[in-house]
Amino acid sequence: MKYTALILMLAMNQTQAAPVKISWTLATEREDGTPLYISEIAGTNLWIGTWGPFLMPVDFTSLDIQTSDYLHCFKFSTVLLDGTDSEPTEWLCLSNTPEGE
Repeated sequence: MKYTALILMLAMNQTQAAPVKISWTLATEREDGTPLYISEIAGTNLWIGTWGPFLMPVDFTSLDIQTSDYLHCFKFSTVLLDGTDSEPTEWLCLSNTPEGE
């Protein structure tokens, strides 16, 4: 299933890791190009680094993460009501290393 994901890093200051806001849109198309309807989707599996997957309900499409880590990696998959899980996306990683490190 195809995904659109947006990851924002909101810098607090130059000397510490920034909080991260991630948001995504639900898949609307299967890998073969046929339509995927919201009524078929149970939710989105989200991996945050080595944690997960966490099943996010259909109406939950963003998350704020407060962490002191400087590297943030995420991936997603779509879970259908029948229990089918898509292949996860590739890892999306951002580095937020303060200047001078």
